Amino acid sequence: MRSKLTDQDLTDYALDELDPNERLYVESMLAVSEECRNDVYEMIDTAMMLEEIFDPDTGTRFVRGSPDQIRGRRTVKFAFTVPRERSRFRVMAPSELYYAAYRGTLWIDVETDRVMRLEEQASGLPEAFPFDTVEMAIDYDFIRLETRTFLLPTESQALDCVRSTRVCMRNETSFRNYVKYQAESGIIFEPPDKSPDKR
Repeated sequence: MRSKLTDQDLTDYALDELDPNERLYVESMLAVSEECRNDVYEMIDTAMMLEEIFDPDTGTRFVRGSPDQIRGRRTVKFAFTVPRERSRFRVMAPSELYYAAYRGTLWIDVETDRVMRLEEQASGLPEAFPFDTVEMAIDYDFIRLETRTFLLPTESQALDCVRSTRVCMRNETSFRNYVKYQAESGIIFEPPDKSPDKR
């Protein structure tokens, strides 16, 4: 029996791609490991960030900024804000959860109109909340897998600072060694049985 969850286990759990027995095992490990739970929440949040920012129901306000370059690609910066009443940006502290308003910047590739970098910061955190700084950033790049190119995350950073102190927690993640998994299936229809009815 395994005693440790791998990054792949956590990714498969976050994407709901485990069979029932594996899912039960991962959930039992998550029940005793706050670190693993936080990793799963971070993966899910990261995957949903861009979707939320561009969702019309979120009410995101965009302001076009200046041109810039990221990894040699021409980009345009856009500042954005999301109001708290429509935010799904979860800020978690021990025994506390707060959905915060947030603001940030997107770097949009001029040639492809794709997001190359996202930075966002929680705003308006209540005075009683344990953190006064919550920030994250994700870098994307075009990654070639076999014969196709995909826009995928390459790095992420998260920073949480305890209110009124110099204590901060920083989490940096590098995404490397992407592998494309592929499967094929087919359906074969048999012709109807043409033998005479034997009644």
